[in-house]
Amino acid sequence: MYITDFTYDNISLSSLGYVVCGFNTSSQEEISNGSNIEFTKVATDGGRYYALANSIYPECLTTTFSICKNYCASNYDPRMTVAEISRIASWLNRKDFHKLTVDADGYENIFFEGSFPTIQRVEFGGDVIGLTLQFVTNKPFANSTKKTTTLTFNAAGSQTLNVYSDELTDFYPEKVTITPTAAGNITVNGCTIKNCGAGEIITLEYPTISSSNTSHSLANDFNYNFIKLTKNTVGDYQANTITASAACTVKFEYYPVVKISL
Repeated sequence: MYITDFTYDNISLSSLGYVVCGFNTSSQEEISNGSNIEFTKVATDGGRYYALANSIYPECLTTTFSICKNYCASNYDPRMTVAEISRIASWLNRKDFHKLTVDADGYENIFFEGSFPTIQRVEFGGDVIGLTLQFVTNKPFANSTKKTTTLTFNAAGSQTLNVYSDELTDFYPEKVTITPTAAGNITVNGCTIKNCGAGEIITLEYPTISSSNTSHSLANDFNYNFIKLTKNTVGDYQANTITASAACTVKFEYYPVVKISL
């Protein structure tokens, strides 16, 4: 993969006068695709068969970038000053995670979350001519840009929601918003909220629930069955059936998993 630029916490590398580069690197590399799985197996039948007991992602994605000053700039000077190095470190070397996107073919709608815990100077003849940056993510995979779909029910019934993800599993979407059309009880895929007001906005962000009506006692009126989406078949998407017990709108927001590394 050929990266020319990246954006971290809404600031691009190029806007600071730098480019992604390589120092003494080969043109051919073998790079892990990430999402490595570790299996725990248990011997059965005298060791003739090993049953799967558990599987986990044992590590998050990590990668390394090298950067240098933009050699196409009219005032190009490859040397980095102490102030310039400090500026880059202040931007990248954080104690919390932020969004990273890269300018590379096929990565237009993909992002990662992480930080740069290690920054090393690249020196030549006593001058710093670039930096090598280690990027550590908080997940074993990437995500694509947010999927947002709103279903409108004019009465009780069912509709189809296409769910996208490379991870074959059931999952809680980042946010589900339910807005009943009329006052009363509402159930969506087993998630029940009683005593809703007409137009009240119920927001599910697992494991929390909130309402636009601050006087609504959700602790008593919610059955604590949060809505899950399912993607357990291979393919671009899987159709999920969403069923509502009464007229309402239901808005789903989530970030599909993309099994790719940097």
